[in-house]
Amino acid sequence: MKSEAIRKLEDEVTAKAIKLINTDELAKKMAKKLEESIADAYDRVLEGGFDFEYWLQEELQNEKTVAGKAFSKAMKAIAKRMAEAI
Repeated sequence: MKSEAIRKLEDEVTAKAIKLINTDELAKKMAKKLEESIADAYDRVLEGGFDFEYWLQEELQNEKTVAGKAFSKAMKAIAKRMAEAI
């Protein structure tokens, strides 16, 4: 087992090392990699013949999705206004 003094020293060294890390630079690198990955994935989807029309229709018809809930709410409001107008 490690002694308490060694654990304390390890904690201090770790804390100092973390303070020396340039987190701004790491965040910029990560953001760039994420952006490249998203663009690459999007390109692969387009090249693969992704059917946006089918996907959008499925999203809007499924009331479990955020888009589906919003679409359903909007359609009910439109139907209500149309009924009131008649």
